[in-house]
Amino acid sequence: MSVSAFIRTLACEGAGIRPFLNDADRAILQLLAADLRAVGNGLNQAVRALNTGRLRTVSDIAASADDARAISLTVAAELSQMTKRAGTARRLGAR
Repeated sequence: MSVSAFIRTLACEGAGIRPFLNDADRAILQLLAADLRAVGNGLNQAVRALNTGRLRTVSDIAASADDARAISLTVAAELSQMTKRAGTARRLGAR
């Protein structure tokens, strides 16, 4: 399952189609997505420079990879917290 499919599934919450993302959650995800796109662009440029012989330092490429890793871990942590909140809200609402 792709990340976008996973998020769509969570957003629809099965057959109930009750979104669990509030405005703050959406804003956080949009900022993280923008950061991840910027890091991805930097990685693409570094690899392109490497392939065309305009070698960048290994530390530049490693730094971009570390940035991408940090952002992806942050996205995973945010999604985990969002799903926990949604599950708690569902359980409390079912009582």
